[in-house]
Amino acid sequence: KPDSAVAYLIMGDVYKAMDKEEKMVEAYEQAGDVEELYFDPLNRLVDHFREKKDYDRALLYMERLDTQSPLNMERKVNIGGLYLDLGDTREARDVFEDAIATTAKEELSDPADITIKVGDEYKNRNMEEAAEFYRRGLDAKGAKLTKDDVATFNNLGLSLRKQGNWRQALDEYKK
Repeated sequence: KPDSAVAYLIMGDVYKAMDKEEKMVEAYEQAGDVEELYFDPLNRLVDHFREKKDYDRALLYMERLDTQSPLNMERKVNIGGLYLDLGDTREARDVFEDAIATTAKEELSDPADITIKVGDEYKNRNMEEAAEFYRRGLDAKGAKLTKDDVATFNNLGLSLRKQGNWRQALDEYKK
């Protein structure tokens, strides 16, 4: 079957196993071009370049995916994380805020959950930002807190502790 997206995907997998990156990229791109809504090839490119710590190229494919499917908020959070990896904190913040606002506007899921995921992106990069987003997420949940939120309180406490705010961290741990 000429121009089979699945065939191109398999070719890309084979080229990856053979460590022929240029051919792999070409095959995965062809698979994505043949069937625009077939995201596996582009996701594989993102994963490949993230593993290689080539964040510019990973971001290129992640943004292509975002153009094709703009309401995937977890992807937007991952895009923000890539901007953080590249040191572009301003762009990362804009992407994160857009993901949170879009989640609320489109009623895609609970904006508090996306806000907490943003905190997770900051967790090992910027403790102040992580604490801010964890707190915002927990505040947004209000009375809807569950036992699953214990991990978020713990992460907030860890973020505060790493900033030297021991008393605030202790308060969060108690919550």
